[in-house]
Amino acid sequence: MLRFPALLALVALVAACSQTTSVFELKVGDCFKDPGGGNIAEVEVVFCEDAHELEVFFIDEIEDLEEYPGRNHLARYSEDVCDIALAAYMPPAGYLTVDITSAYPSPQQWQDGERSVICVVRITPG
Repeated sequence: MLRFPALLALVALVAACSQTTSVFELKVGDCFKDPGGGNIAEVEVVFCEDAHELEVFFIDEIEDLEEYPGRNHLARYSEDVCDIALAAYMPPAGYLTVDITSAYPSPQQWQDGERSVICVVRITPG
């Protein structure tokens, strides 16, 4: 009879270990699995102590533009801001290869009020 509550506790623990969330709900320090593909809306967040491919290291809010500036502008802007922010980020000891990528709003997300540029680092063991 005690098996059922123990099973519920195990399911709750597993559910707490990873969850799917909008990329724009991520916070600095969040780690997640590589979702693959190009236009990513949701990612699987995991504990950073667990195996993961990516980690958010900086988030910038674009506050001075009302009109959508276009994908090319946002791609250049996110590359510049993430490159600068990477200089302040120190990968864990023993990791040599660092690649950065970013997420920025689509035209629809911009229209819905999203203005975040999410800087993400992929660190591979050296």
